[in-house]
Amino acid sequence: MVLHCNASTASVSKKGDLKGYGTMWYHPDGIANILSLNIVKKNYRATFDSKLEDGFVVHNGNLSQCVFEPSKKGLYYLGVTNDVGTTLVTTIDSLKNKYSVRQYFSVNKAHFLQNTIGRPGTEDLIKYVKGNMIPNCNITRDDIIHAEEIQSLK
Repeated sequence: MVLHCNASTASVSKKGDLKGYGTMWYHPDGIANILSLNIVKKNYRATFDSKLEDGFVVHNGNLSQCVFEPSKKGLYYLGVTNDVGTTLVTTIDSLKNKYSVRQYFSVNKAHFLQNTIGRPGTEDLIKYVKGNMIPNCNITRDDIIHAEEIQSLK
């Protein structure tokens, strides 16, 4: 599957099974997993009443519920913490949130490049990029530094 967004396109070839949801497409370097409301409602009761709450409510069978709230840009999401056992959407850590989608995409390209050329250290990779030693390289010093910062969280 090919996904298109404001940063670029990504080819997604992995699928996984999400408990209570079923089979879904998965991008290991993506910043979030997008679920189809149509599929969610096949497994759970989903409600939306903008007079009561500005969010989609997914009701679990055990009387608990998850509320997908709108982001500043209008996309509904489920904010989760690392101590949640089962979630419907995986989001990125708070440090990753400070980057735009385009910056995060460039960070992933920097990781890919670093791995492809034998995992040089961050300072060496910056020297290669600044010295134009890598043909057709479209990452910057900042992309490499951001990649290092995010990688330190993993």
